[in-house]
Amino acid sequence: LNYCIVQYTDKDRSTCVPIMNGLYKYWPWTHSSKQVMFLNEVEEILDSVVPDFVEEMRPALLRILNKSIKSEHFQVVERTLYLWNNNHIVTHCFANDQAKYVLPAIFSPLKRKLKEHWNPTVMNLADEVAHLYRIVDGSLWKQLESTHKLRNETKLRIAQRRKHIWTKLKSGVPPSKLDFENNLLVKDPSTDGDYTDEEDMMYHGSTDTLQNFQNPMDTS
Repeated sequence: LNYCIVQYTDKDRSTCVPIMNGLYKYWPWTHSSKQVMFLNEVEEILDSVVPDFVEEMRPALLRILNKSIKSEHFQVVERTLYLWNNNHIVTHCFANDQAKYVLPAIFSPLKRKLKEHWNPTVMNLADEVAHLYRIVDGSLWKQLESTHKLRNETKLRIAQRRKHIWTKLKSGVPPSKLDFENNLLVKDPSTDGDYTDEEDMMYHGSTDTLQNFQNPMDTS
């Protein structure tokens, strides 16, 4: 099947776009070994792609990269990061003019794998990718790093605030006497919802649930 698809892309480069979209549509997110096979196919496609079609296939590609690097299975992450070892792919799809699109899409999961992953190969590959982007676009890397740090600090403050509110509720303080507004989470406007980690997406909701909460210890 890989051979057949490569024959199509070699004869007509424009077929890279529908093939990439099809791969994303039917991506086996719950099956790690099949994901590795799909990533092999992605590399075959990207290895034959020309710059003219990179923009059209970019949305599907970035979603695949983001979700694959976030994977909990080390082989999926490892295979994804190995894509950056292909000079043709890096030159035409990941670096140069494409860095400003690719790096924001992968920065958060890449940073997490770089700091927290248990597998040394994954950590080394993540470090190589990070090093590449520090060289290619150091200013963008610093900007994303600053935003990432600020977001983590904000999440920590919100978690502490939530814990404080629930502690007060459990101790019998009426909800009407608590300030919920400062505990609201709003989506960070600097991030694109299509590619952002679930953990990095701020929850935009209402205080109705908490305001209507009836504490069983409140006898008034």
